[in-house]
Amino acid sequence: MMNPENRSRLNQIPASESLRSCERLKPGYKLLLAGPGFLGGFAFKEVGRINEILKSVGDFDEALARTLLYEYFSIHSLFSRMVGKENIVVIKTSTIEVKSSTNNMIAALKRVQFPDNSEFKQIDADFLSQGYLNWPRDAYTLLDDKLMVDSTALKINGDNIIKSSLGEGGQVLVRKKAILVTPGIWKYNKTEINSLQGQGYRVGYLPFVDETKQKYDFMETHIDGHSTLIEDREGKLNLIVADSYSRQGNNTRKFIRRAAETIGAEMIEVDDRNLPPLAFNVLQFEDNSIAMTNSKAKDLELTIYDLVGNDKVFTTEVPLINVPKLTLGGIRCLTNTIPNWVLNKYN
Repeated sequence: MMNPENRSRLNQIPASESLRSCERLKPGYKLLLAGPGFLGGFAFKEVGRINEILKSVGDFDEALARTLLYEYFSIHSLFSRMVGKENIVVIKTSTIEVKSSTNNMIAALKRVQFPDNSEFKQIDADFLSQGYLNWPRDAYTLLDDKLMVDSTALKINGDNIIKSSLGEGGQVLVRKKAILVTPGIWKYNKTEINSLQGQGYRVGYLPFVDETKQKYDFMETHIDGHSTLIEDREGKLNLIVADSYSRQGNNTRKFIRRAAETIGAEMIEVDDRNLPPLAFNVLQFEDNSIAMTNSKAKDLELTIYDLVGNDKVFTTEVPLINVPKLTLGGIRCLTNTIPNWVLNKYN
């Protein structure tokens, strides 16, 4: 397990941050976070894909398992500092054994003590269907106070719960009244898009990221690993995209710029050659503060500093390298915000 001194240092929360934590979440909401058990199962990825990923790292040994856990602790510590532990709901997830002839992953994981329920206050998220426990971001998208739900993600009904093509959050970027979606959502859900536009939302679409032009593997249908929609200190929208994405060819840059213009955002390109995998998978809170991965290369961090201010940018203790590389998900993927009334139905 992690060195106790390191874990203690990660969990220290400055008093000034604790006082401001309540401003970062909507009143009556908490932050959902997938529990650490998902690390062992690589989050329900297909067996063939897991084997391909593991080939790229060689032997999955105890040291790599510990690194994964340390990165997870760094994420949990970051959110504890930003919103307070009492406002984090950790979803109980399970380690899933996957047969693989190319690695000793299972043996390594069994030698590493994963955190139990006493480590974090974990809950059985009975309101979520099984496939969404590891990636709560993909269960629903919040539009104002409406939960735009993906297919069968939620096991409950309510006036503010709406089945929607916007439910899978990895395919959607939302800020204020601006929405960006994938080409698939744009093409096959015109009725819903027209309805949203009629309600005052500005909706555009971003082209898919070309996986052949990327250094690291990712979910091909998702756009939130290489782009992010940020509201700056003046209330203006900024669409920040990776250079490797905007310059991938096939008129991608033109389509991204058009999408930015459609929603009234400024397009900003950032050199991502030395950034961690999925570094653009950031989370912006109600007070405009940002949660993101640390990185030796500060290109993205400095760009966001300029937009929201130094005091609004919070990074993990360590760069997130292996979690996104092996699970194909980042900070935003592991989280969502949820109304207390949903939690109260099951607890």
